[in-house]
Amino acid sequence: MVSPRKTTYAGLNTFNPQGVTPNIRNHNLLGSVSDQVVVGDSGVLDTRVSVKQFDSTIYPSQGSGPMVLAPEVNSGSYFNEQDRASRRVEWLTTYAFTPLGPTHLLKVAAGATYETFAGVNRSRPVDIVREDGTLSQAIAFTGDGLLDRHRTALRGFGQDSWTVSPRLTVQFGARYDYDSVTSDVNVAPRASFTATASGDGRTVVRGGVGVFYDLMALNVASFAQMQERAIGSFQADGVTPAGPIVAMRNVIASAIHTPRSINVSLEVDREWFKKFFVRVGYQQRDQRFEPVLNPIASASGASELLLATDGRSRYREGQITGRYQLHGADQIVASYTRSSAVGNLNDFNSYFGNIENPVIRPDARGPLPWDAPNRYLFWSNVSLPRGFSVFPVLDVRTGFPLSVVDEDRNFVGPRNEAGRYPTFVSLDLQVSKRLRLFHHNATVGLKVFNITDHFNPRDYQGNLASADFGAFANAVGRTFRGKWVFEF
Repeated sequence: MVSPRKTTYAGLNTFNPQGVTPNIRNHNLLGSVSDQVVVGDSGVLDTRVSVKQFDSTIYPSQGSGPMVLAPEVNSGSYFNEQDRASRRVEWLTTYAFTPLGPTHLLKVAAGATYETFAGVNRSRPVDIVREDGTLSQAIAFTGDGLLDRHRTALRGFGQDSWTVSPRLTVQFGARYDYDSVTSDVNVAPRASFTATASGDGRTVVRGGVGVFYDLMALNVASFAQMQERAIGSFQADGVTPAGPIVAMRNVIASAIHTPRSINVSLEVDREWFKKFFVRVGYQQRDQRFEPVLNPIASASGASELLLATDGRSRYREGQITGRYQLHGADQIVASYTRSSAVGNLNDFNSYFGNIENPVIRPDARGPLPWDAPNRYLFWSNVSLPRGFSVFPVLDVRTGFPLSVVDEDRNFVGPRNEAGRYPTFVSLDLQVSKRLRLFHHNATVGLKVFNITDHFNPRDYQGNLASADFGAFANAVGRTFRGKWVFEF
């Protein structure tokens, strides 16, 4: 499979016009081979080998000068260029069998992965200016920015799916992982169950708990090879230095661990009356050892940008959903979700992802950027005569959290606790028709987003020095799109 993709003016918004946005060009290549062998009367041996190549190039859409960050609108040229290539070769063999009879389906597996990551990540100067145009801070980057890391990972798991009775099925097992980047050996136990809780079969309870490990991303592992910062601060006239230039070294904490999460879920499904189903569920995810960045002063007084895997986050969600089956696949669904997402805000990818952020302030804990405590979702699909279908969707949720900064781009007050975006409301509709074209099935349709043209802004002016402080902008109004699917 080959999958090229190009994005122009990535990150374009109210404060970043075209000149200060990058273009992103990705090229993916995936190939895999699998073999399946039946062993004896009840065993199946499955082996898969895959090779994946992912190349990414990020470059300024216009110009090659410094980037200027101002309270109103940023200017200049996007500051960062990247040319990365990653390769992954993976092998996994799984054996499924029933040695204890049909009530037990056992699976065991073993595999290995080898990954490489290489490329260049270089940045040009970034200037932070005040509202009157004077220079507040100048950020320069030092080092060649040449990246080169690799990783060997081993994994395996064992699992038993046990049909205890016609009304109860239990799954339990454990997974083993080894990551050469962190040198951690991780064992992750997991268990889940599905139970029919009523004699009429109309109430089903599901639940599970497990430990999950994510391999450390190789861009995180290459942090010590990335360019370092030299930061100069200036007095009110924008010319007189406010002190010596501060060299900020990239430092990785001595103990780096594999990111880990503990997930818990429980839900109850009930057919309340004929064709009307209700689901009540709860899930929680506690993550540890997340890679976060923090600019600090070392014991010797030197300035350091510290990468440590001491980040923590927690997501909790309670949901109730009602679904009424009309006929066939047609249905009406309504749900309400109450959730909370809290964690460390200086996660690595917020600053060193595809679109980098040159200004790094001290880490803090608070609501995560995508935290939305309340969400109401209503949708339906209805089949009409002559092959027409209608899909209305109403999405209402709490706005995402906001932060406030001063003209030097320092956070003022607790991060992500300065308020929220306005409530998001969008009524969408899709009308489609299935037809036969050249002896093949095809679907044509029209999608309308935000039919009511509700004000759903995507940008907030949170700079105290701006004359527009507190304003929202860049709303997505009523939008029309066509749909065309040809099946062959």
